[in-house]
Amino acid sequence: MIYQIEKQKSNILSVKIDGDILGDSVSLDLIEDINHFIINGGKNGMIDLSNVRYLNSTGIGMLITIHTKFKNAIGTLVLINPSEQVVKIMTITKLNTIFQIVENENQAEKLFKI
Repeated sequence: MIYQIEKQKSNILSVKIDGDILGDSVSLDLIEDINHFIINGGKNGMIDLSNVRYLNSTGIGMLITIHTKFKNAIGTLVLINPSEQVVKIMTITKLNTIFQIVENENQAEKLFKI
């Protein structure tokens, strides 16, 4: 997995993830970057999952951790355009009822309480 922080505007962090989310050390780096963003006043995040083919249980745990961090900051995490395989995993685990999932960044921005 690799990730790129694409933009930070006002209190919105945009992250694009490429590759499988398997809970490796890069996942910890992403959580640390998100912590830093929230500590500095950020509240909302969007993660583009369009280039993620697969995530294992540790990867699911990473997304839940990130979701909880934004929720505790009285903010929102939105997942953007997950692949068909990721949607299947989210549906099987019923995480599609916890995460807000949209097709594009414009839809995500509309969900934020700015």
